[in-house]
Amino acid sequence: MVDLTKSVYGIVSLDDWIQGADGNQYKAVWGLCQVKKAEDVIGCKAGSGQANFVIVVGEKNSMVIPGCQVMAFEINGNPPTNKSILLIRE
Repeated sequence: MVDLTKSVYGIVSLDDWIQGADGNQYKAVWGLCQVKKAEDVIGCKAGSGQANFVIVVGEKNSMVIPGCQVMAFEINGNPPTNKSILLIRE
């Protein structure tokens, strides 16, 4: 089992489309990922029935993905070549 509270490179598959800073839409994100408590990142507790965690992707130019949007996570140290996956590089 992998300790996801430590940063690992991976692909996060999402439940719905997101819009990247480049204006394109994506269903997955790749980068340095770390799972954190939602309250520690957004400053308030998640409502009942909501995920109590987020995945922070990236260090400097971060994206915060709410746990309720995560469909799958794959540990992968190599940046994917698929253009439909948003790459967050430092």
